[in-house]
Amino acid sequence: MLIDGYEKVVETIYSPEFFYERIKTFLKEFRPRKVKPPRIGMYHIRGMAGSIWFLGVMQAGRYYYWKLISWSLFKKISLLPYAIGLPLGLTRFKSFAWVKQYNSYYRD
Repeated sequence: MLIDGYEKVVETIYSPEFFYERIKTFLKEFRPRKVKPPRIGMYHIRGMAGSIWFLGVMQAGRYYYWKLISWSLFKKISLLPYAIGLPLGLTRFKSFAWVKQYNSYYRD
């Protein structure tokens, strides 16, 4: 029963709908420091293109990704780099699903 509850929490926390909503809530409250903008390097462009391709085209939660990006474009344009970069953390947390499968395979 405890493991079922844990699995439900993990599925809810890392589902695209709730994940992107948490990012949006964070960005509404976030006040970045005023600093001189960095020069845009090739790695910035590559990161943005990778984020758009992987999260905006290939992933199942792409609707929520584009919803966040469009919200940032029209409401908080200064936070657009954060709106593009923060969802990349989702891919890192999704990799923990492999650990869950590995553990359940060897512990059952």
